[in-house]
Amino acid sequence: MRWIVGSWLAVLTLVGAPPPVAAEEQEQLICTAVARVWRGSPEEIADIHTDPVPQSFRAPFESTGCGRFHLVVRSLLDWHFAFGDEQTTSAALAYFSSRWDEEPLAPERYAADLDKAWREAQPRYAEADRLAQANDWQAANELFYKDRKIQALERQIGLGSTRATLMHYYLRGADAYRSPALLAKAEALWPVVEARNAFFDRHAETIATLQRKKPYDPRLELVNAENLLLPYSLANARYRIHDVEFDRDTLRKAALGDWLAGAEQVDDFVWMEIEVESIDETYLTDLAAAIEREPNFMRLPTKLWREDVLYGFARASKTPGDRCKADNFDEAMILLEREERHGRDLAEPFGYWDGYFPEHERDTRLELLLAKAGCDLSHARQARESGEPETENDHLEAALSTLDSARQLVQPDEAPSRFRGVAASYLETAARCRELAATSVDGRPFINCHFAISPRLEAYFRTSLAALDTIATAATAPE
Repeated sequence: MRWIVGSWLAVLTLVGAPPPVAAEEQEQLICTAVARVWRGSPEEIADIHTDPVPQSFRAPFESTGCGRFHLVVRSLLDWHFAFGDEQTTSAALAYFSSRWDEEPLAPERYAADLDKAWREAQPRYAEADRLAQANDWQAANELFYKDRKIQALERQIGLGSTRATLMHYYLRGADAYRSPALLAKAEALWPVVEARNAFFDRHAETIATLQRKKPYDPRLELVNAENLLLPYSLANARYRIHDVEFDRDTLRKAALGDWLAGAEQVDDFVWMEIEVESIDETYLTDLAAAIEREPNFMRLPTKLWREDVLYGFARASKTPGDRCKADNFDEAMILLEREERHGRDLAEPFGYWDGYFPEHERDTRLELLLAKAGCDLSHARQARESGEPETENDHLEAALSTLDSARQLVQPDEAPSRFRGVAASYLETAARCRELAATSVDGRPFINCHFAISPRLEAYFRTSLAALDTIATAATAPE
C-alpha cells in the first residue's frame, strides 16, 4: 500500500457525494484526506489470473467509514494494466459492476426519479442555507447528513455517479486492449450517465446559487474531469475500435461547457499556472477559486488533450500519406510531466516518491507515446504493401525513436504487461529494419533504419523478457 496524506479534511458540499457512512442516526464522520493506493503483494500478483480481486482489496472496498473513503479504487484497475491482461481486467470490471450496477436503472425512470428527489429536497436545502448564513453550522451539518429528502437526492445522484465511474473504467479497458467487448459494456451504461449529466445541466444555476457562488458551470465540482469528457471518450473509442466516424469538434466543445468559449482559452488559462492574482475579471476569479477547490479542473485539459491525441493518431494512421501528427501532443506531454512533478512534490515529504499522482500521469504519457508509435507502424505496413521501402523506412525509424522514449517510462518489475508490449514492438520493428538493410532502390543501397537500432537496448529487452518468462513460469509451476 501507499499513502498520500493531505493537510485538509474531506468536506462535503451541499450537493455532492454522500458521507462515508450513511445511517439515519449515525454521528457525522469526518475523514482525513488520505489516499490509500492498493498495489497487491507478490503472492497476489502471481495469482492474478485465479484471484483477480484479492481479499486485501475487497476488505476496504466493501467496508464502510474511512477505510473505504481512503481507498483509491481505480488502483485495482491500474494493477491489472500493469500485471494482468484483458481476461483479468474484465474480471475486475465485472466485480465493480456487481457492486455498483446491481440495481437496474431505466434511463427515463432514473431521470424522473432524480428530478422528483431534487424538487422534494429544495425546501430542506433552503433551510440548511438559512442556518449556514446565520453561522449555525452545527445545525446546518446535521441537516445535510440526516435529512431524509437530502439523503434521497444524494442517493439518486450516487446511482448515476457510480455508473459514470464504471463506464470510465470500461472505456479505459477498451482502450488498453482494443476490446469490442469492454466497449460494449461502456456503451450500455451511457444512457443513465447521460440522464445524470442532463440533470446537472438543467439545474446548474440553482446549484450554484445554493452553494453561494456565481453561476459558472458547477459540473467542475460535481462531475470529475473524466465524466465531463465521457461523450467524447465514448465516440473516440468507437472510432478507434470500430472505425465509426463522429463530429469531434462538436463533442469537444460540448465537453467544455459554457464556462469558457473554446479550447484555445482553456489552453491559455492552463499556461497561466492558475495564478488567481493574475486574473482581474470577476468571472474568471470565481472560476480560479473553484479550481483551487477542485483539482479535477487542472486535469480537465490533460484529459481533453489525451482524447485529442488518441483521435489524431488514429485518424492519421487511417490516412495513407499523412504524417503521424496529433493536435496537442506536445502540450499534453509537457502538462503531464508537470503534473507528475507536482505529484512527486506532494508525495516526497511523506517518503513516497513513487506515489499515486506520478505513476498515473506517467502511464498516460506512455499511452500517448504508444499511440504515436502505433501510427508510424501502421504507415510502415501500408508502405510495405504498396512497395515503398523508403517511406516504410522513415516510419520504422520514427517508431523506433518513439518506442525508445516509451521504454524510459516503464520498468519490467513495475508493469511487466506494459513492458512486454513496448519490448515486443521494438524488437519486431528492429527485425524489419534489418530486413530493409538488404533492400536497394534503383540498384543502390539506401540509408535505412537499421542504423537507428540500439543493440544494447535490444539485448536489454530480450534479457528482461526472458527473465519475466522465468518468473511467470516459476510462479505458476506446481510445488
